[in-house]
Amino acid sequence: MKKFESIRSRLKVWRDDMLKKEGELEAIARKELEDLEKVLEVRDLVEEEEWALLENMKIVSDVEDKKTKDLKQRSRVKWAKDGDENSKFFHSMINCRKACNSINGLNINGSWCSKPTIIKKKVFEFFRERFKEDSRDRPKLSCDFLILITELFCSGAMHFMASNNDGGVREYDTERFQLMNHFCFPWPVNHSLLSPDRKFITVVGDHLDGLIVDSSNGKTVASIEGHLDYSFASAWHPDGRLFATGNQDKTCRVWDLRNLSNPVSVLKVNMGAVRSVRFSSNGQFLVVAEPADFVHIYDTKLNCEKRQEIDFFGEISGVSLSSDDETLYIGVWDRTYASLLQYNKRHKYGYLDSFV
Repeated sequence: MKKFESIRSRLKVWRDDMLKKEGELEAIARKELEDLEKVLEVRDLVEEEEWALLENMKIVSDVEDKKTKDLKQRSRVKWAKDGDENSKFFHSMINCRKACNSINGLNINGSWCSKPTIIKKKVFEFFRERFKEDSRDRPKLSCDFLILITELFCSGAMHFMASNNDGGVREYDTERFQLMNHFCFPWPVNHSLLSPDRKFITVVGDHLDGLIVDSSNGKTVASIEGHLDYSFASAWHPDGRLFATGNQDKTCRVWDLRNLSNPVSVLKVNMGAVRSVRFSSNGQFLVVAEPADFVHIYDTKLNCEKRQEIDFFGEISGVSLSSDDETLYIGVWDRTYASLLQYNKRHKYGYLDSFV
């Protein structure tokens, strides 16, 4: 905490110094502008004076832009703390819950302790003890027909894939945590996903083109061409025919595996890269998340022409749908209100399904 306080005080001194310098620079620029405007009323400006006029105007404009951004950031911080007329009740409830859920102190060995580091340590030890397994050694199955059991259940075994900046896509067995496959690519892989029929894998990363590869050997089956920047997300439609890719070019593109020459749909977002893409289990909805503030929900039955936009404050850590598609979860990373937002599907009319 002392280090943070020291850094905070240094940052405050640095910020005050920078604001003072910018204020002095702005005052000088405005003074020169006034002088040049007076000269302009009498005669035309020479080349050097015109250059000075443009430079001073640029300085004043830059300072004004910085002030506007600073005010905008301060307003967001104030909103996150106090809210406004429409969200005051919401903020008061959250602040009340935070106050009720906070642990101000613990009775440890007969003495009251209020030091946060010790409280955190004791809470961690308590839950670690509660969830500790009874025995260190897991039971092992050893018999002559073990190979037959492995062969019987290998097709239904649970696997997971990991994409890495070293250009590798690795497949692991979740039961034994053994490496099953390792496919290498010439660029960092940001996301990979197995198709519903387990035949193909979408591979996207630090390259303009994505790849469709064979899940059995990692060989490239087709290239995904059309994005203008690097891709960060992909998702398969439950039918195994359509899939979507999210890119830094501020678009999510829907593709048909049978014809990859052009995307089926190009869905533009508001402010940043598409970081997370999800299809609902029945394939009706496509959820597209930006890096912050916006999540878009498209109706795939209407060729993604119908859209619902969810708007809030906060950086988005991810989105997910429940298995029955009745609930949408949005992870929000924020220093003040880091949270998990939950939206339930509304069924007033079947043709007006939406998440609220």
